[in-house]
Amino acid sequence: MFKARFIPLNVSQALKRSSHSLVISATQDSAIIFGGELQPRIPVDNVLHKIDLPSGNYGLGNVLTPASAPPPRVGSALAFTKESLWIWGGRGGISMECLPEKGDVWRFKSDEWTRVECDGEPPQDRSYHVMVSYKEDLYVHAGCPATGRLSDLYRLSLASPKPVWTRLADAPGPGRGGTVLGVVPALSSFIRWGGFAGYELGGPLDIYHIPTNTWHSVDVAGEQPAKRSVHVLVGLKGAPRSDGIVALMLFGEGEASDLGHAGAGKFHDDVWALVKVPLTELTEGWSWEKIVIPEGRDKPQARGWFAADAWSEGKVVFQGGLNTDNERLGDAWILEVEKI
Repeated sequence: MFKARFIPLNVSQALKRSSHSLVISATQDSAIIFGGELQPRIPVDNVLHKIDLPSGNYGLGNVLTPASAPPPRVGSALAFTKESLWIWGGRGGISMECLPEKGDVWRFKSDEWTRVECDGEPPQDRSYHVMVSYKEDLYVHAGCPATGRLSDLYRLSLASPKPVWTRLADAPGPGRGGTVLGVVPALSSFIRWGGFAGYELGGPLDIYHIPTNTWHSVDVAGEQPAKRSVHVLVGLKGAPRSDGIVALMLFGEGEASDLGHAGAGKFHDDVWALVKVPLTELTEGWSWEKIVIPEGRDKPQARGWFAADAWSEGKVVFQGGLNTDNERLGDAWILEVEKI
């Protein structure tokens, strides 16, 4: 069995928002936040907010307002490579139309934003997709274009002076928004579970093997998590843990609102460990373990539409989101999981 420990960070309520992005900058040991909304469908700002780690300090000096920033947006995706922050996609206003970026990406480096033109076959403009980095390339999956939902996967190769988009193998259907893509470096793979396809989705666990450009769907042993979307599933960074945990899944929406994006649904407040033993076989040895959450003061609210990323030594940093009272949250937490 495993238990969770939640450590609250000292952040300002100025960070209240949902449908935003958060990524850990390893070079600065900080969590970087971009975008989101306070009112449904109205982007809150287009500045970068930085939470210093592990102190959790956040103040005026942690708000970066460089010139030529990307337009404000909700439902975008942020990723980090060793040199740069990258952002792509999202919606820009009350109409919730996708921003027409035509495959261009935004890069933040040396305190400056640059819109970067790309070659290759660009993905459709979209929002509520997921983007991750792996070996200095970016990968974009799923999301919501002007109509419908997608199950495609694209790689953006950053090795050449002009990045190149390549379409990879589509994931198993249905198309979905509000899904996840966890990175498991030990298996050279991404993992996906859940999302929204007009209804909440659950398993099986979908595994994308990067070297062979193939997807595999596997049933995971153990008690099964409830279906959900706009949740978090992140692969843990660093050396493989001796207890077998390769990823953590937390919270998310279990029942959508009748008001759609304008309302709050019913949210989960649980945490799950995805365990893989051994790490040598791609499709065998997966299991779910429900994490024990001690009762007490330091326990975050149930939520969805929040943002998170894996930090060092098996920790996860998460911030903001929407609660069941349709309130945007501004808190931030570190999640640690240990064996009982």
